[in-house]
Amino acid sequence: MKAWSIALPLCLVSASALGAGPTRPTSAARIEALYELRGAGYIAERARLLARTAPQPRSAPHYSATSWRRDLLVEALVERARHPEQAARLKHLPNLDPEVYLMSRHGRPTASKDLDGIPAAMVLEELVFAGEAGHDPSGSKYPDYLERYEIRDLKDSEREAFVHGLIIAAGRSGHPAAPFALRGILLDARQRETSRAAAARALGFTERLEALETLQGVLHDRRRPLVLREAAVVGMGGLAFETSLHELARVARRAKDPLRPVALTALGRLGRVRGGDPTLRAEVVAVLVEALLHSPEHQVRIVEALSRTAYAPGAARLEAVAADPEQTDDVRARAARAAARIRRVLQRRGL
Repeated sequence: MKAWSIALPLCLVSASALGAGPTRPTSAARIEALYELRGAGYIAERARLLARTAPQPRSAPHYSATSWRRDLLVEALVERARHPEQAARLKHLPNLDPEVYLMSRHGRPTASKDLDGIPAAMVLEELVFAGEAGHDPSGSKYPDYLERYEIRDLKDSEREAFVHGLIIAAGRSGHPAAPFALRGILLDARQRETSRAAAARALGFTERLEALETLQGVLHDRRRPLVLREAAVVGMGGLAFETSLHELARVARRAKDPLRPVALTALGRLGRVRGGDPTLRAEVVAVLVEALLHSPEHQVRIVEALSRTAYAPGAARLEAVAADPEQTDDVRARAARAAARIRRVLQRRGL
């Protein structure tokens, strides 16, 4: 298949090497068929394929906007063949077991911590191709006192937690397919709204310009649900680009914008991203100080955002405002509280 040979940078051993007869499909044909599947059908066919073939990498994947799914699929199949113990871990995450999570403090299923150490390609493949079907609760044991509808709800929560764990792990993975995969979930109206919002937030961990462009599109599309636009704002707070600052500052300055509180908090996150660029951090603090002086209704949120920046010149700027006799007593008090909070953070960090 011509399209396959161009788009697929990795391939599997030939069918002849596996002793396949002339009427059996080639490995490439099996992969192409697998690529078209999703959910339970994908999982079943993947198991059949891996039982019959021995995946081998042959060249580095490109992970372009057009090839990333096929690149990801074959890389993940190779990882599954090389690390079957990790594939087995993915099928049995402890904190999705009701005998475990129902005894925890929160009593809710989670998945993100259990995914630590599993190859990123495997996590992303599970997210993109298997989705919620990747969690199989059939072997789980639920307490006898639970009603049938309660068990049904728990199983649903487990599936949702499974996908959310994959989303978080994808965002933090640094894998080149992550921005594409998360964008696909965010823009897919068939997905749960909670999963789409989680994908928007996770894009903020990818450190990729493509992620910012996706979040900008969601933020500016007023037809989108407010919860997705809020999540896009949160995601922007994790992307240390000048454009992120401009977008968040624009929202933070609009008094009647329902996204304003979220933008103020996101600015605090932006001011501390990976230590923060000094110029970017200074600009973030300037926007937050301006908001603090003119928005008493958000002072708690703004003070918290300023403290997250841990920016000593910002504390000095606030101390100057607190000592300025031309400011009102209320403004001076807000500035003094914010400055003191930043100083405490700096002291804890030994700065």
